[in-house]
Amino acid sequence: MPRERSSSSSRSATSEPASGGDTTPGASTGAAPAAPRGDSGSSAAPESSTSGSSSSSSDPVPPPIDIEAIPGAATIGTHGHDVPARKAAKGRKPAFDPELLDICEITIDDIAPIYHLGERVFTAERWPTLYRTWDEYEVVQAYLTDADTSLVAFYDDELVGFALGTMIEKPRNPWIYGYLKWLAVSPDHGQLGIGAALVKELRATFIENGARMLLVDTDADNELALRFFRRIGFGQETQHVYLSLNLTHERDYKRVRARKRRSGD
Repeated sequence: MPRERSSSSSRSATSEPASGGDTTPGASTGAAPAAPRGDSGSSAAPESSTSGSSSSSSDPVPPPIDIEAIPGAATIGTHGHDVPARKAAKGRKPAFDPELLDICEITIDDIAPIYHLGERVFTAERWPTLYRTWDEYEVVQAYLTDADTSLVAFYDDELVGFALGTMIEKPRNPWIYGYLKWLAVSPDHGQLGIGAALVKELRATFIENGARMLLVDTDADNELALRFFRRIGFGQETQHVYLSLNLTHERDYKRVRARKRRSGD
């Protein structure tokens, strides 16, 4: 089970990590469902993206929020769906010390850092589907409704990854599913086993809560995420195709836009 975060942990202002890490969409498991999401690819980037199934939530959408006004917004972590990342800066990194890695449940202070890390990982250029579906509401909903199955990873008091999951129960169905929605690891902390550690902790949490199967989805082209999930035991892959329709070419769209322009809306 996730360790409780020490109240003495320093959570203040980590600097914006250098760019250049290779991250993979995470576990929106899909790691981006409603479109795939993830850490290695579950809506997650590799250690962060997921592989094939998507889910939608009927929970009410929280009102708009000012993400920068949330405590901890100054603390920008690094992301991943634990997708293996390239070295962000030249020169040797300090040796990784597993004793400095702490995995715990999400708190309100983590909302802004998680969101900003997701912005770094789920980019429009690399993962357009994840980019379209990643927003602050994903993180807020994880905190409000799935805090016990949403984990964050801190290394030396810096937020370096997250795994956002949820439980799925179907009426008249004895099976309870754990769903890894988003998985990401900071590009500056890839290939250190952080994504795998997040999934391991989340798997134990799902088992404790009665889940009989763990689901994850990711982009079919996200080879990093696919290799990551296969390596830690996922299989039985099922293809799922996402289609899109550009509404700006529709006659109704143009008519509505013209009416709004005339009315000044």
